[in-house]
Amino acid sequence: MSVPRTSSGSARTVLRFVPHLGLLLAVIAVVLLALVPIGWRGGWWPYRFSLLSLMAYSAYFGIAAVIVSVLALVISVFGRSAIGRGGFAIAILALAAGGLTAYVPWHYRTLARSVPPIDDITTDTDNPPAFVAVIKLREAEDSNPPTYAGTETAALQKRGYPDLAPLSLALAPDKAFPIALATAKKMSWTIVEADPTTRRIEASEHSFWMGFTDDIVVRVAAVDSGSRIDVRSASRHGRSDLGVNAARIGTYLAALREAEKPGN
Repeated sequence: MSVPRTSSGSARTVLRFVPHLGLLLAVIAVVLLALVPIGWRGGWWPYRFSLLSLMAYSAYFGIAAVIVSVLALVISVFGRSAIGRGGFAIAILALAAGGLTAYVPWHYRTLARSVPPIDDITTDTDNPPAFVAVIKLREAEDSNPPTYAGTETAALQKRGYPDLAPLSLALAPDKAFPIALATAKKMSWTIVEADPTTRRIEASEHSFWMGFTDDIVVRVAAVDSGSRIDVRSASRHGRSDLGVNAARIGTYLAALREAEKPGN
């Protein structure tokens, strides 16, 4: 009779370890995900390693944590006190942490597949506003080329963002430019240069999580009896911007449209 008891005790010991294994996997997943921005921002490795390797492995460990945690919960239901109340709580914690960690890479992957794989967006694909003041800043980071990619990018943009277009204002350029500049200053942008002679505004904005820099140029041009506002927003790094640049341009033009209204 002693052998079965020993076997039963050993099995119970192994079962009690299952929730802790789930928690260990979840902790590894969280640490890997935390290192994604930390390593890139700290200059420890290239951003591609963070996005393509660390994020992938954080998802794998997160999924593994979920599977092991679910197993632990099943054991707690059918094995009653096999893992104890403490083990049950640990399994719930590991399940939540692993699930949330795995969700982040999945979310960004899904988002990347929902938008065109481009990182340079403009309201004028035939004659995009040119970067001037930010070129040296981009070169210092060994970033993407400041020149517009051309017809293939334009075609992808038109399919992905068909409604993106320049804004026409019923104001002379010399009156439209100050409004365009004031609106740009209200954005979360860093103004790099504002030239009233050429009526060009250049700025940059940093992403919250990875700290990526996107550059923006606003061009105010005379057209008929008013002004035409064109905007270009381009990422310094990467191939897909996850739709950030198009959203930024849309937000700016909407704010500028409101600023033009009488009384504002």
